[in-house]
Amino acid sequence: MNLTGLLRATAERHPEREAVVWKSERLDYGTLFERATRWSSFLIDQGVAPGDRVALVMENSPNYLISYFGVLMARACVVALNPHTTAHELKPPLVECEASAIIAQRSAIATLRPLLSDLPALKWLVLDEAQDAASADAGPSVSVAVQPPDGEETLAQIIYTSGTTGTPKGIMLTHRNLLANTASIVEYLRLTAEDRVLVILPFFYSYGNSLLLTHVAVGGTLVIAEQFVFLNAVLALMQRERVTGFSGVPSSFAMLLRKSPFAKTRFETLRYLTCAGGALPLTHLQELQAAHPKTDIVIMYGQTEASARLSSLDPKDLPRKMGSIGKGIPGVHLQVIGPTGAPVAPGETGEIVASGDCLMTGYWKHPEETAKVVVNGRLHTGDMATVDEEGYIFVKGRKSDMIKCGSYRMHPIEVESAMNAHPLVCESAVIGVKDEMLGESIVAFVVLQKGCGLSESDLLQSVRVFLPVYKLPKAVYFIDEIPKTASGKIRRQLLRQRLDVPT
Repeated sequence: MNLTGLLRATAERHPEREAVVWKSERLDYGTLFERATRWSSFLIDQGVAPGDRVALVMENSPNYLISYFGVLMARACVVALNPHTTAHELKPPLVECEASAIIAQRSAIATLRPLLSDLPALKWLVLDEAQDAASADAGPSVSVAVQPPDGEETLAQIIYTSGTTGTPKGIMLTHRNLLANTASIVEYLRLTAEDRVLVILPFFYSYGNSLLLTHVAVGGTLVIAEQFVFLNAVLALMQRERVTGFSGVPSSFAMLLRKSPFAKTRFETLRYLTCAGGALPLTHLQELQAAHPKTDIVIMYGQTEASARLSSLDPKDLPRKMGSIGKGIPGVHLQVIGPTGAPVAPGETGEIVASGDCLMTGYWKHPEETAKVVVNGRLHTGDMATVDEEGYIFVKGRKSDMIKCGSYRMHPIEVESAMNAHPLVCESAVIGVKDEMLGESIVAFVVLQKGCGLSESDLLQSVRVFLPVYKLPKAVYFIDEIPKTASGKIRRQLLRQRLDVPT
């Protein structure tokens, strides 16, 4: 079995079931498989060879799915990149992965054109619109029919990290890695062909990629929202398409709760909400529970280095394990270890390490970086956490984000959770800045609900209920928006730049 086998099997079982809904377009699995097969024929005819890296610079759409599976059918490797970024950010991954081809949407061509002379391995660039012409052909060519299937150990995809702390690295994932994670997610979310997920996350992001693969695996439907900023339209789409699932990052839920009538809107079919990509503030979690008591809330944790997902918290455990990321998902073993490599005692802080078939084969062209994080077959996540007596894990924050204030050590998440508890706060971000006396002092950036006024002193007074004095921010800056990566992670180095402090 490989990833193209997932699509083939689903197309055979459910050829007329909707695979994707986007704007006025609806594509069933039979048509998706046929168009992807024809597209792979086109790619092979253009010279794409097994093992080639093919970049997708495309928004979520039916054409993205056709391109994704067409590349895999041609036995090439998918490298999906953000179509809304700059040439400066697109160049490093395109050069490093030695992309032989780029499939791009028309709006990205102007960004890509200046880069073409710097990409010696590039053979051609094609608009995704060419798929329409390819689909008009009589059928797949003989070259596709004779292609032997890829094995599970073949490189299927390179996903570039969001680069919150430095230059993004290409994470190499095989068919086996992605199949293992897909099967595990399908199991713990109990996904079936009846599921219809609202997609607001970009497919080039590992979380979005997992939505794509899990729903294709079971024959579910991907309902793609055009733009998440138009929240009322998103809620109407959820109701109209009778979605059963919604997946987002913490900022997604902050926007729904603070900037839309999501809490007061009824969804007859909404079975579950999933959140990953960071800590969901407890206040927001409690509001979601109160607003939609019949909807399961699944807290998840993972890394791109693990194909997406490492742990989940069963909804039935949520009331007694608030703040936990749960335990390892099926097929994944998690431990929290101390400096000696031994598991920490309950309540002690250590680093989360993981093992399982979903772990990457390494960073593309960076074996020395791979060796730092994959040791004896285990992934060292860089996330600090505690574990309780029952084995439930509680993340404290990134090792690299730890703030050292005097003799104390703390993580931004602790302070951000306290700030986010205020009803007028949409979201916040905390950083440590150099301090001659303390080593580092705490600075907070806060986004308030539109039209609301709140003073720094009033906010800090409310935070005192949750935090000791030494964890209180030295300064609070009210801003319009927290800078984030395309996957919703806080870009703390940009916040430091606002203060003109070292990154």
